[in-house]
Amino acid sequence: TLDIVTIAEVSTASARLSSNITDSGNQDITDYGFVYSENNTSPTLSDLKTSHGAIDPVTPTPISFTDIVQNLKPNTTYHVRAYTSISTGPVFSNVITFKTSDIVQPKIRTDVATSITINSAKMQGTLETKGTFDISEYGIVWSSTNASPTTSDSKIAKTGNVTTFPSSFTFEITNLAVNTNYNYRAYVISNGVTTYANTLSFRTLAITQPTITTDAASNISINSAKLQGTVTTK
Repeated sequence: TLDIVTIAEVSTASARLSSNITDSGNQDITDYGFVYSENNTSPTLSDLKTSHGAIDPVTPTPISFTDIVQNLKPNTTYHVRAYTSISTGPVFSNVITFKTSDIVQPKIRTDVATSITINSAKMQGTLETKGTFDISEYGIVWSSTNASPTTSDSKIAKTGNVTTFPSSFTFEITNLAVNTNYNYRAYVISNGVTTYANTLSFRTLAITQPTITTDAASNISINSAKLQGTVTTK
């Protein structure tokens, strides 16, 4: 007699399966474990399985056993049941279903650019949540021609995982064109997948010349005068 299967520690690719042989009967048990399948609602020994081998007939019951099954597909329903093999054929427990976790990408936000000059700006972003896997790279991409810039456009990046959230970052970008509109957005790479945040834009400043006025001359004599002017704006 087999107890019901309990499922724990379910992730995107693995799960912990546990059960008990509550009564070993009067036949030799040559093998026991779990059978599981994505497609077969009543998995058998022909499906994926774990194996613990034979049981010594004098082993007292209940006999507990646990396996961590791996290499599962994310966001997928599996059917599982415990089994024992005896001379008259396999004995199964009731079928239990579980679903692996879906892969969640990091959540990232583009923040407003600051310190904008004729040829530079500070572009900013915030990593809001981690997601399922570690972060390998994050940064800013920008373009004066692409409305939705990607890593194929201009970019600046930091590498390495982030463990504290939310986590803001700022890059000072230089050598920009004067009086030009730029589209930019933050991005993050996790498990080989690139996630982009919202796109924002800013315009670099135009070059302006100082303004100056000529003031009236003063202290005029037969051979001298003070000539005056005022720089009114920078």
